Amino acid sequence: MISLSGKQVAGVVGTDHPGWDQFANSHAKGSVLHTPPMIQAFEATDGIDPFACCYANDDGRIVAMLTSCHVATLRRLPSLSSRAVQFAEPICEDSSEGVAGLKRLIQHHDQLM
Repeated sequence: MISLSGKQVAGVVGTDHPGWDQFANSHAKGSVLHTPPMIQAFEATDGIDPFACCYANDDGRIVAMLTSCHVATLRRLPSLSSRAVQFAEPICEDSSEGVAGLKRLIQHHDQLM
């Protein structure tokens, strides 16, 4: 899994957040592709490094989530054969706080990927 610890961003947390499953399961566009078991399956697959994070507001409640994978088809030529793939769309609360959190997640994703 691509580590979130290298570049700390306020509010951005990983799959260990206690509200992860509830947010993924209750969101209208949440899917199995947002769940920790699926992220672990990606992690166990050769050539795939998952990136999964959520944005928690000041109260610790998740308001946005993004899951992505860095896929390398030719490990010896990563600059020519790798890409970031989002198998599931980013999801957020339908609120200004959710949209702002999602924007921060996308910025964080783009810096690391």
